[in-house]
Amino acid sequence: MARIIYGALVTSIRGSIQGTTFQRNAYGYTVKGKPNMVRPNSFDQNDAKARFSASNQAWRTLTDTDRSAWNTYANTYPIPSRLNPDAYLSGLAAFVRYHGVKSQYDPTILADPAGAQGVAVINSLDLYISMGGLFIDVDATLTEGPWVALVYISRPLKPTQSFRRSVIRFLTAAAGAILPTIPLTIQYNAKFGSLPATGDYVGVQVVLINDSNGQVLFGSGTILIVG
Repeated sequence: MARIIYGALVTSIRGSIQGTTFQRNAYGYTVKGKPNMVRPNSFDQNDAKARFSASNQAWRTLTDTDRSAWNTYANTYPIPSRLNPDAYLSGLAAFVRYHGVKSQYDPTILADPAGAQGVAVINSLDLYISMGGLFIDVDATLTEGPWVALVYISRPLKPTQSFRRSVIRFLTAAAGAILPTIPLTIQYNAKFGSLPATGDYVGVQVVLINDSNGQVLFGSGTILIVG
């Protein structure tokens, strides 16, 4: 906070401009910066932090043999870092990444991720209304399962809005060698209050996780038109 002495041309200024507040108090005329308001974390952000924190804690409960298995897995099947593709995840980072996702549908710990690496490719997604319910078809090529598909989705978006991961929320998970049609009605209503309408634009991302090894494959986020 700084004191101001006005002259003949400007006798006082009061109010706020671009984060700076001019006011008069017991010390005379003063100017100070307004504090930056930080939006509190949402429930989903706090939930994600809690899940990854719990995964870090779970790592500490593993035996030396289990930790060695994850380190071997990370060295055998290098996983590029999301923020730096030239760097690769450690056994701990691979464990936390895997269980941070897995814990959304299954809290059990995979102690040994060893196993044949499979292929998981999402060919197409189809989001539609049928008989008053909301469904998604995930057409994927899968080998060496079992695989689980986790569906993340947004409320209806503006037609001009681009995809952002911050707008999608986890809804449900479904498993299968061939992924079934996945009903979303109950979960979508619980999350957003009402279903989207035919023709609405909705952000969608599907994440595939292997229940028998450490594979997690993040599908590209996209915006679908509800059919």
